[in-house]
Amino acid sequence: MKKLSCLLLTLSTLLAFTACGSTNTNTATTTTSETVESQANAEVEWPEILPVPEATVDSASATENKFSAAIIGEDWTKESAMAYAKLCKAAGFTQVIVNRIYSFQYDFEAVHPEYNKVVSISFIGDDNTSISLKDYK
Repeated sequence: MKKLSCLLLTLSTLLAFTACGSTNTNTATTTTSETVESQANAEVEWPEILPVPEATVDSASATENKFSAAIIGEDWTKESAMAYAKLCKAAGFTQVIVNRIYSFQYDFEAVHPEYNKVVSISFIGDDNTSISLKDYK
């Protein structure tokens, strides 16, 4: 039940991102480095500027200038999300906006100044993480 509610929350967030999208394109981020197989979508192309997590991607979606993924699983912890944030920093997301660490939650947002993109990582509870990449406004 918990996984189903997390998946529904993720899908509703993806719908909101898609519905509120702009027509601005950035060709630097439309190229991809790896195709990720997810349980909800057969295959999703992972953005080149975003590190690929070492976890099973439960669902993912990509539009012209937005990307979202959900990781649900016992092998992904708050420490995994924090380690992934360090990989994002190493990949060029150096302008940190949010870096909150709670006992049960972790939130991280940072901007990649070269591509003007923001990555958001949100770990909620035991095994629910969402990762998104969108234009920074």
